[in-house]
Amino acid sequence: EDDDVHTMQPTGFVFHESRCGSTLVANTLAISRPDETRVYSESPPPITAARACGGSGSGGNCSRAKAVKLLRDVISLMGRTDRQEESYLFFKIQSIGTHSISLFREAFPTTPWMFVFRDPVQTIMSHLKNGKGGGGGAAVCLRSKHRPLSVLKNLVREEHGKELRELKDDEFCAAHLASLCESAYKEYKEPMSLGQMVNYADLPRVMIENIMPNHFGVSLDTDAIERIWDVNSVYSKGAAGKGKAGAWKEDSSEKEQMASESVKEACRTFLQPSFDKLLKVAATLE
Repeated sequence: EDDDVHTMQPTGFVFHESRCGSTLVANTLAISRPDETRVYSESPPPITAARACGGSGSGGNCSRAKAVKLLRDVISLMGRTDRQEESYLFFKIQSIGTHSISLFREAFPTTPWMFVFRDPVQTIMSHLKNGKGGGGGAAVCLRSKHRPLSVLKNLVREEHGKELRELKDDEFCAAHLASLCESAYKEYKEPMSLGQMVNYADLPRVMIENIMPNHFGVSLDTDAIERIWDVNSVYSKGAAGKGKAGAWKEDSSEKEQMASESVKEACRTFLQPSFDKLLKVAATLE
């Protein structure tokens, strides 16, 4: 029975700062060539493996070599299939996994990856819901507030001369997102990094015209492109069965108008410099 089983190698990894269109990207990948493609969207095993050995201050004490092997083993198991037509394998990793890009690159040095980012104010407003913390820290960007990673502590201390305990929720959120952007930018600048920075504002065109055919090597015919436009017209989270499916509405302008001066100032201070760096190297439309 196992004669028909083969293991797909990862076609690409998707990293992101969260609330920035990454689910649209995952849906785009899945619908492009649906019979040939498998997409794992924030499935727990890869991030658990990546952080098991202490990546980014997450605990654990096994060697780097063991961490690489563990990640390879997990990805290999998740790539097993008995469907001969399956050949494309993508992983959208949880946002915190951005701090582990170096490990993914070491484990899979020939696999391309991308990082999705978005305008600072729009992103924070998506996180904090109307600029507030959303239930005393329920927002993704505030989850690490009581156990922050060393990379975040160092960023705030070295770049801004402050301690994390001094920051308000919107400032902490902006600093957290900046730490993700800086990690992605650092890995992007490494030689032979195989990374691409993707701006939310360019979705889905940049996926159709550049990332999929040129970066991930997935050719798209007219029907595939039509499916991609269709799936991008539906609220992205609806695909996960959370009852939110429906016509998608662009809300970027609304988010900017609703943002308080405190949110805008937090963005200018902590996140805008990182956003500007990414914008300069973002993947272009063909």
